[in-house]
Amino acid sequence: MVLILTIYAYLSSSLATPSGVSVRLPESASSLGGFERAHVVTLALGDPEPLYFDGKALTLAELPDMLARQPQSEHRAILYADRAVAYGRVTEVSDIILKAGFQLAYATTPPQQPKP
Repeated sequence: MVLILTIYAYLSSSLATPSGVSVRLPESASSLGGFERAHVVTLALGDPEPLYFDGKALTLAELPDMLARQPQSEHRAILYADRAVAYGRVTEVSDIILKAGFQLAYATTPPQQPKP
C-alpha cells in the first residue's frame, strides 16, 4: 500500500530548493517531519515546466525509469513545485512518483506574517 504523506517544510526561502532550482512554493502554516533523507523532485515554471530529480534535469518520460533505479530503501520523495505550475501537471508528476512506490511529500513555505 502506498502511503501518501503531506509535508509542509519550513524553508528559509521560498525561492530555492535543495537542488538549487528556483521555485516559489505555496504557503502553509502546517509542518510534518520525517523526510530529511528524501529525494528531491522539482517542478519549476516554464514551457514546458522544467523537471529535476535530485538536481538532474530530465523529461517527464524519463522520470519513471529514474525512480525505478533507486534502491527500495530510498523510496521517499519531496516534490518542490512552483506555486504557478498548473495543478494538473503537479498531479501528473505526483502520480508517477506514487506509482513507482514512493512515499511522497509536498514542500511549502510558511505564510508571511502581515506587517504592522
